[in-house]
Amino acid sequence: MLKRTGWVRRFKAREPEEVCAAPPAPCRPHPATARAVMARVDESARPVPKPEVHRNRHLLDMAQGKPCLFRWMDNCERTGGTTTVAAHENSHEAGKAGARKANDERSAWACAACHTAYDQGPATAMVKKQVFMIAMDRQIKAWQRIAADKNEKPADRRASRWALEQWGIAS
Repeated sequence: MLKRTGWVRRFKAREPEEVCAAPPAPCRPHPATARAVMARVDESARPVPKPEVHRNRHLLDMAQGKPCLFRWMDNCERTGGTTTVAAHENSHEAGKAGARKANDERSAWACAACHTAYDQGPATAMVKKQVFMIAMDRQIKAWQRIAADKNEKPADRRASRWALEQWGIAS
């Protein structure tokens, strides 16, 4: 166990420094300015807040055990498996930026093989975008089916309706 000692640091008195004509200090942001802002580069530079993040944990959890909607790779689990997760879109139009994921309504169910190929595979960005758009179309149809089915869990129906509302689609 450590104990505090009575040791006290003694500071030496500094000698006065010479005052010289230094260039002005760089402009620092005002302390009240939020750090998470984007600046416009036109004649009126002003802080612009980042767009709102849409998250729905239940929507992502629904993917477990569901069939893969990408159906891209040869070893795809098309009928549903243990590796299915919600794969988020990788474009800036979906809200992806830097370390920020796209919004949760911009995700589709993908097995491990298709998800890995989509995120890290050698295919071109255009091919990946086309594959995701096809999967997203299938995902929206699946959410519409879940939202309308009275036999589905109420939480699944709510999450599906939430996603469809984010897209502007009536369930």
